[in-house]
Amino acid sequence: MSTEPHDPPDPTEGATIDPRAAAAAQVEALAQANAQSNKTLRSLVEKVRDDAYMREKKVDLLEVGLKQTTRVMWLVAVVLALIFSMAIVNFNNVSAARRNAEVTANVARNAQATNELLYGCLRPDTECSRSNQDAQRKILDEIKKYELTALYCLRINPGAEDPRGDEFIACINRLYPGGPQLPDNR
Repeated sequence: MSTEPHDPPDPTEGATIDPRAAAAAQVEALAQANAQSNKTLRSLVEKVRDDAYMREKKVDLLEVGLKQTTRVMWLVAVVLALIFSMAIVNFNNVSAARRNAEVTANVARNAQATNELLYGCLRPDTECSRSNQDAQRKILDEIKKYELTALYCLRINPGAEDPRGDEFIACINRLYPGGPQLPDNR
């Protein structure tokens, strides 16, 4: 934009002009052009001031935004670190719980198997109870043999004829070899 004043067309062209009036008109025209130029310059200065203020405000806002973004990033980093730590602890706890659950399940299976075995041994129609009955029958048969042998030996060697019991013990050892031995109280 040009700041030089443009001369308005002179309506008195061709007529006689008073040099003083012409100079005053030129001074007036120059003063108006100068006032217009000053007005335009002030308007430009205000616009530049407003733009500079807005630019500074934008820079300040950007700086504040950058600081806030940095803080938020640090906060996010801390939160992520906490979440990662919690995930590791949770993984360890879940793994330990699984191991404990497996051990508990094994103990429960073993206890159930033991209970079934014991219960099976109490019922008469199971293999365990038949095995126990056979073992008890053998023991009772051995006891019966020993008692019968002792009664027979007592009958053929009465206490009146054998007060020390030597013949009685000899009879038992002869008829029931390897059986229980009576203590020698002599």
